[in-house]
Amino acid sequence: MEQAVQTALMAKNKLGFIDDSIAELEEKSIADGKAWIMVNSMVTSWIMNVIDLKLHTSFAYVKYASALWENIHKRYSILNVPKIHQLKAQIASCK
Repeated sequence: MEQAVQTALMAKNKLGFIDDSIAELEEKSIADGKAWIMVNSMVTSWIMNVIDLKLHTSFAYVKYASALWENIHKRYSILNVPKIHQLKAQIASCK
């Protein structure tokens, strides 16, 4: 899922909102600040729409797309090497 989300955001020129290369600047004009808030909200919404509904309450109050993405990444990108080995062994034994 991570690669799919990154690809979709890259296609929309919005990847910077999750990798912090487009950070909220302190000194912005009102129009730029409103545009940043609008796009950040849109990206946050896109991410929320691709995660399981059961997880929405865990992330409901995250304000920034980059913080949401980092939180999801920290929680769910941990590799379970024993489980991967077990699944590969089960697949290899299928006939």
